[in-house]
Amino acid sequence: MKTTTIFLYRIKGFTLVEMAVVLVILALLLGGLLMPLSAQIHQRNYTETRQTLENVKDSLVGYAITNNGVLPHCSNDNDGAADATCTDEGYVPWLDLGLGMANAKDGWDNPLRYRVDSKFSAAYTLSTATTADGLKVQDTQATPTVLTQANPNAPVALLFSCGKNGLPDIENDTDGSVNTSATCVNPGTPNKVYNSDAYKEGVFDDVMIWLPRYILLNRLVSASVLVP
Repeated sequence: MKTTTIFLYRIKGFTLVEMAVVLVILALLLGGLLMPLSAQIHQRNYTETRQTLENVKDSLVGYAITNNGVLPHCSNDNDGAADATCTDEGYVPWLDLGLGMANAKDGWDNPLRYRVDSKFSAAYTLSTATTADGLKVQDTQATPTVLTQANPNAPVALLFSCGKNGLPDIENDTDGSVNTSATCVNPGTPNKVYNSDAYKEGVFDDVMIWLPRYILLNRLVSASVLVP
């Protein structure tokens, strides 16, 4: 008589300890994926912001070429129109520059800030120096990036984004401290000193570019707006 042997296998489930280990591993894997994704989003926004700032700077040069070299005033309320009363820092006059509001915002969807030397928002000549406002750009350690009016190639205009936190940092806020306002607005007296530096988490995330005097004059001479 043939004997059949039957093997019985016990199906064993996961213990709570094993499930906890699996969840920890999954959390670590997801965390490793999310951190680079967050960094990628930040880098994308930063790159987009730099490009937008460059586009606005080009538009400022184009505006100057078609307006006898004069740069526009800033906008007080971000309606896109340059305001004659906005003689210091304000928003980009995107309407006057023909950009559209969406093209005057940074990668975090905040409006860009704009500061123009008052000597260059009125009629001037090739010999006009940036002595009216003495704009100065420095890093977060107060080391000058661009000298003030002692440098003949000092900025005639500055453009900046308040970065990821949406607030002007350090000298980009008038009191020289980390801004706690709700929006990217300069709430105090007109700025003359600004910061431009690498991103520093929790300290500085503004993105800034400027239009040097020599570049503006070169473009105006090339377009026969100013004659040497």
